[in-house]
Amino acid sequence: MAGRCHTLTVTEAGKVVSFGCNILGRSGGKEPGEVGGLLAGEAAAGVAAGEHFSLVVAQSGRVFGWGDGGSGQMGFKTERTHTPISVPLHPLGRPHDTDGVHALRVVAGYQHAAALVVETNAR
Repeated sequence: MAGRCHTLTVTEAGKVVSFGCNILGRSGGKEPGEVGGLLAGEAAAGVAAGEHFSLVVAQSGRVFGWGDGGSGQMGFKTERTHTPISVPLHPLGRPHDTDGVHALRVVAGYQHAAALVVETNAR
């Protein structure tokens, strides 16, 4: 998956590798490198790259993001982060309810993102 000038890949073992521009923390550097931090204990199911941010959906259904989140493109407004942070997922209409919500896929555009989610404990 390619962003403005960075690329994300997932290895067969579920590790995320990032390379390209390292502007605003969106990549680990010009040379390919494994993304660590909170992702160290997770196997990736998919990745998405926006202009200045990156997202990963883990096989566990959790979503992680890093880079520039100043416009809310990682699901909430945050300043740039150089390491993955957990992205809260919630059903539409219940912004504070994150229990039992798992992502299946993430996609990203220029300064926006979306996740396909399922609610495992529907009310």
